[in-house]
Amino acid sequence: YWGVREESALYAHSEMQAWADSRKNFEFIPVVENPTDSWTGHTGYVHKAVMSDIVSLAPYDIYMAGRFDMIGIVRDDFLNHGAIRENMYADAFAFIK
Repeated sequence: YWGVREESALYAHSEMQAWADSRKNFEFIPVVENPTDSWTGHTGYVHKAVMSDIVSLAPYDIYMAGRFDMIGIVRDDFLNHGAIRENMYADAFAFIK
């Protein structure tokens, strides 16, 4: 999952899609918060798209990047969605409670 505000921020969209098309163990799911009318993919907040697609996050290692305040919210939402704290990784964790 790769979350952006606008489609133009998907600077490596074609490369990521090419990887997904050529590798059976790689899936690329872009999520656009403020899409244009022509966007047909996932929309909204990236972590909400993850929770919508995946029933339980328990079996996953989760790597996150972003603003510290956002990471705190996502961490809490993911924990409530079955994620295991020890399997969640983010630089922000060194600075937030």
